[in-house]
Amino acid sequence: LPENLVLPLASVITDPVTTTDELIPSGETSSLRSNPLKLSEFTLSRKKAALIVTISTAIIGAFCSLSLGATDILVFGGKALFDWFDFITGQIFLPVVGFLTCIFIGWFVPHKVVREEFTNWGTLRSEWYARLFHIYLFLVKYICPMAILFIFLHQFGLLK
Repeated sequence: LPENLVLPLASVITDPVTTTDELIPSGETSSLRSNPLKLSEFTLSRKKAALIVTISTAIIGAFCSLSLGATDILVFGGKALFDWFDFITGQIFLPVVGFLTCIFIGWFVPHKVVREEFTNWGTLRSEWYARLFHIYLFLVKYICPMAILFIFLHQFGLLK
């Protein structure tokens, strides 16, 4: 480590009730935001939240694995529960989230932020990376969303 290591520190939050609404202010007005005591009623400790997620994931996973067995109890519309989860995540959520991510990164995130991520915060300074960044940004803005949209529509038979 260098001798004079400087660590930037933006802020320290000591409030026991911290939500993303408090960290990312928006112009919306909300009854919860205007009443911090009411908002604090909805907080969970990290241990409770992890326990809830673990138990719910285990229950859903158990039902998905049981749906692949010899019984037809967990079959809906000709598909087992596992197949429904596979279809929804792989055929719907994956392309929709990929499409929205391309739109968000290409059109809403400032190009300076995207460039910093692309060049590992300036550690990759070659001209090659600068040229490659412009190609990357063009692909993310125009080509990737259109390709994802065409594939998404084709898989449901809307494009042939």
